Amino acid sequence: MNFPKERVNPMTFFNELDLKNQISKGNFSNLYFIFGNDPYLNKYYVNQIVKKTIKTAEEFNLHKADASTDIQQLYDSAAQLPLMSERRCLLIKDIDFDKMSKSELEEYLKLISQPNDTTIIIFWYENVQVDYKQSGNFIKIMAQIQKMGGSVAQIERKKEYDLVKVLCKAAEQRGCRLEPNTARHLINRTSDNLGILMNEIDKLCAYTGSGHITEEAIDKLAVRTVETSVYELANAISAGNSSKALELLNDLFFQRIEPVFIFSVLTMPFVDMYRVFAAESAGLKPKEIADDFGYKKNTLFKLERASASARKLGGSKIMLCLKTLLDADTKIKGLNMDARMVLEQTVVKLLYIASKGVEV
Repeated sequence: MNFPKERVNPMTFFNELDLKNQISKGNFSNLYFIFGNDPYLNKYYVNQIVKKTIKTAEEFNLHKADASTDIQQLYDSAAQLPLMSERRCLLIKDIDFDKMSKSELEEYLKLISQPNDTTIIIFWYENVQVDYKQSGNFIKIMAQIQKMGGSVAQIERKKEYDLVKVLCKAAEQRGCRLEPNTARHLINRTSDNLGILMNEIDKLCAYTGSGHITEEAIDKLAVRTVETSVYELANAISAGNSSKALELLNDLFFQRIEPVFIFSVLTMPFVDMYRVFAAESAGLKPKEIADDFGYKKNTLFKLERASASARKLGGSKIMLCLKTLLDADTKIKGLNMDARMVLEQTVVKLLYIASKGVEV
């Protein structure tokens, strides 16, 4: 059989609102491809489709599959009729089409090309990154799903404003109160990953019991990601807060994070600062340079934070910091020096630059 070779126009993808409206109206497709950079939301909307379409006998009407499932089992499941329900669902998780041979891909294209009116087939992604712009196989699957009347939905991480609303509502549903500014503190301390944030809300509400969730409770209980800790370290350095910077560095060492990894992440916010400073000096806003340097929508907050830090440091200090980081990189990679010692010395040098404006 001949399968479409044309590329899918990303503008035809469903976004979160499109998918949410389709589910709420009960106007379901027989084929779905749900992916994006927020695994929590991907899973949430898959579960919403199942909840709305399967009312009884879930053990019969719901079939979960993954890359280990034989293709013949998928054919058989897709052909089954529902029991005491109008529809059944076949959930196929984390299939990496990019790694498939041509013959394997054709089997899946054939599965998609023979939809059963009573079976909803959902391809969805939690742990596999779908880079459809680089993979012809993913494009072929998406194109075939759309050709057969299915829905391809790309779910992006929520922006901070929307995350704050979700977190405040989640806390309220659990009998607690979370103020917007406190929710932002939680996001800044942990992550913009909704799955991680919801786990933290569960933990904070269990600890608080009722009443207000405080920043003190967040600082005590919430787990910082390594990247968040390192970005906080960079912010402390740019502010000249030596006690905070050294405390954060010691925390990272206590977590047994490799100094080389800490160093590699530490360079990123200073590069961000330089880019933002250069852009603003030319009369541009941080968002205007995002596309030029490949910042994704969910990482624009890094540029916004970098803008504040860059204003504290100024151009000459930023350049000295970058020179110091480059020197440290040479020492770690080429001179067989102790990475932890080099990192500690580098942080002290950066703090001195932030405070005095000159190299040590």
